[in-house]
Order: sequence, then C-alpha cells, then structure tokens
Amino acid sequence: MGGYNAAMGRYLVLSDIHANIEALNAVLEWAEGRYDRILVLGDLVDYGPNPNEVIALIRKLGAQCIRGNHDAVVVGEHDIRTFREEWQPVARWTMNRLSPESQSFLQSLPTNLEVDGALLVHANIFDYLNGYILTSHAAEANLKESRYQLVFFGHTHIGIVYSREEKRGTLTEWEPNHLEELTLRPGVKYLVNPGSVGQPRNHDPRSFACIWNSQAKTIVFLRVTYDFRETQRKIREAGLPEALAARLEVGR
Repeated sequence: MGGYNAAMGRYLVLSDIHANIEALNAVLEWAEGRYDRILVLGDLVDYGPNPNEVIALIRKLGAQCIRGNHDAVVVGEHDIRTFREEWQPVARWTMNRLSPESQSFLQSLPTNLEVDGALLVHANIFDYLNGYILTSHAAEANLKESRYQLVFFGHTHIGIVYSREEKRGTLTEWEPNHLEELTLRPGVKYLVNPGSVGQPRNHDPRSFACIWNSQAKTIVFLRVTYDFRETQRKIREAGLPEALAARLEVGR
C-alpha cells in the first residue's frame, strides 16, 4: 500500500472525473489557493470526450491517484464484460483514443493508497474496483471492517458521508451541500464519497469534490457550476450515446 504526507495537509479530493475536462477545470479554478495537493479516487476516463486531456492535466498537477474500474478496463486489465452491454462500445471508444502516455499512466496506478492516516479506495474496502456502497447496510459493513477512522471512496457518483460511533454502533448518513463542513470526531469512523467531478448523480448537475484538512480534521464539500453544455456538445460530436450527454444536465 502506497502512502504520502503533505506538509500542509490540505487535500483537494476528486473522484470520477470521467474525461470531463470542463468540469475538472471548473473545480480546479474554484479551489485554487485552498489546497496543497490533489487526490484522485479513480475513474479519470471513460464516458466523457477528453480522456487524454484530463490525464495530462492530472499528471501536470502531480496528483496522487488510484485506479478505478473504468481506468482498469480501458487498459485491458479488467474485464469489459463487467460493464453493461450498452456501455462497452464507449469503453472501446476510449481505448482507441488513449495515447501511449495515457495508457502507461493508467497502468501505473495503484488500487488503494494511504494518505495521512486515511485510506483511499475507488469502490469499497472489500473490493477496490467493484461493488457499490449505496445502502446503510453496505456502509456499516465497511465501517465495521475498516481499521481507519477515515476512508474516501468513489464509484457511485453520489456525494455522501456515512459515519459510525464505535461505542454505540450508531450509523448516520448525510448528503452535504456546497461549503458544508464536517469535523472528524474521536471515536467515530467515516466513509466519505466526495461525489463525481465529471458525471454527478445527486440530481444536481454541478461538479462535486471536497477539501480535506488532515491537520484540522475537517472536510469542506464543494458543488461547482461548469459549462456542461460544452461537454454535451463534444459528446454528441464524438458520436457517443446521447444518454451520456443528457444526464449531465440533470445530474443523474
């Protein structure tokens, strides 16, 4: 398991960018000056029209990244049949457009990462690439098993926080709004999904992300407006399924 410690401890946490360069640029612009390092929870590519541009920018910024299931599929290291049949041609479209540099970068990514005492995974702690935390039952199973106070995950595209008080065993869940802040408390474990940068599914078209201050033990959640119509135009121009363009407007 890899690890990294930043001097200042302010991390911009991103997930599920999905080749949406307009969304990524908007989040970076909003967060400028408010973070020291970038963490990416996987799925940099697929679904969206700009896979190479997203990877090039993430590499330029020196982000610490883990691999998502889409990243693994498009470099041939995960079975494409794990995708629904209608999405398999989209993955092949991405495969055919990845530069050699982009392929090498995705192949180099670990499946998990430990940063300042927190664990980063794409899907969940039992299976880093597959399986969704969409229910309180799934969240509780992960929280009980985790030896970390804080686990960041993605994959569902839904910004949400699950927490469990260790003594009482009480589980709570919360969908934070823009600029709402979470303070990590002793004796409580947390599962935090910042939501998706490039294809949010909280019924909100804004890009989702968060800023984690590991020293102050706080997380501030972000919802950033971006030009999704430009991304829609590119998706349609590329001949990708209309559903990928349409969903950006409604955030689902």
